[in-house]
Amino acid sequence: MSKPDIIGAYDYYLEQKNKVHNQLRDTQSAGRMSASSSGQCSKKMWYKKYKPELEEPFSKQLLRVFQLGNLIGIDLDAALTLADYPRKYAEDYIFDRELNIGGSFDLLIIDEEGKGYLYDYKTANQWAWTKTFGKRRPIDTTSGDHYRFQLGTYGYILEKNYGKQYGLRNIEEMALIGYNKNTSQINKVEVSTQYILFAERYWQEAQKIVDNPIEPQQSKTVPYTDWDCKLCNFNKVCDNPANANYEGVIHETKNTK
Repeated sequence: MSKPDIIGAYDYYLEQKNKVHNQLRDTQSAGRMSASSSGQCSKKMWYKKYKPELEEPFSKQLLRVFQLGNLIGIDLDAALTLADYPRKYAEDYIFDRELNIGGSFDLLIIDEEGKGYLYDYKTANQWAWTKTFGKRRPIDTTSGDHYRFQLGTYGYILEKNYGKQYGLRNIEEMALIGYNKNTSQINKVEVSTQYILFAERYWQEAQKIVDNPIEPQQSKTVPYTDWDCKLCNFNKVCDNPANANYEGVIHETKNTK
């Protein structure tokens, strides 16, 4: 036989795992916008709805990065199960019909008074972790803002639609749990519950873009941040002026509103 290809086997495993994950996500979402896209460019969601065939697949390296985050999440969930919180919920899919959004939160713990504590797990390399989770991060930093919008989205959906199901009175605390992939440091960064309101406003704007079949141009949420284009799976076909990765595919109709 030929020499075993250990790395190739692992990459193939991750590709198949990602396909299964995408199938499950598509079944759950039923065409809804994803909460994990909150605080990001809404044109990416427009492409997913109207031109999904143009989406570039994730690279092998990115799939490995995602898997590391998944493994950390599994460990944290197991640890909290061992801690025996009586009302702990993890990876539940929730949605809001009015704004047509949904997603799976990482962790929700509810106390005996109905106060909810909502957490999201993030892994990052040293540079990104320091900017978002480091103790010396700038007080006014916006690094990781899309993570805060994501938590705000879950908080919005939970408070609006799931109070009775979870026995939830209100979201008392939201926080990001950041794992440093270089040093294994873990920090908790609290997120203001004001992001529940911020997230609602974001999705109201994004919904206008995504519901319009005409391709959007720059607006309040296109792109939402200056790094959106760099990491977007549609950056080769999007001719937004902010996108330096555009390869010259021209689209016929534009929404200039």
